[in-house]
Amino acid sequence: MPNVRFVPILTLALGMLAGCAERSAEPAMTPAADRTTPAPATSDPPPALPSPSPATATTPPATTPAAADAAAQNRVQGRYSYLTDEMSLDMIGPRVCFHPDAASAKTLPQRDGATGRMVWFCFEDSEAVARTLGFELKPPADGCGLEGQASVTVTGYRFGAPNSDETDSARLVSVERAEPPKPVRCAQ
Repeated sequence: MPNVRFVPILTLALGMLAGCAERSAEPAMTPAADRTTPAPATSDPPPALPSPSPATATTPPATTPAAADAAAQNRVQGRYSYLTDEMSLDMIGPRVCFHPDAASAKTLPQRDGATGRMVWFCFEDSEAVARTLGFELKPPADGCGLEGQASVTVTGYRFGAPNSDETDSARLVSVERAEPPKPVRCAQ
């Protein structure tokens, strides 16, 4: 019988590796001392900037593309999981996470330049999400966590901080369909 626990750990490891590859492609930061050039000493005040006339004044857009993506609601289908093995708790804590299927993952905001990145996120209010999905945030009597298939709507999608173990996150808006949680078998 295949080891069911292997898939969530592999998913988590692949997501972390994708993040490492993404971080290695980022340019190195220049130390602040190398970027700062002292201003020349002068007694003249800097020139005043012209005030925009009402005819040329522009109003900044209400949202940027990133803000618009974060504010959007996305309906996604896939697998929810709450993993309670030691490694999962060390990496993501007691959180309910979601692994959208390939088609749903394409509807979520994408990090610039992160093609081929495995998309998954954890819910911001895991206790409320767990109750909505029919379980509590406590280790199950059998197994190393709980998982199930669901179709949910999320909003407020945020990327985890680059160069960190922080996961992407989103807020649950609604659950359209969810199967009851099933125990995740522990790795042998």
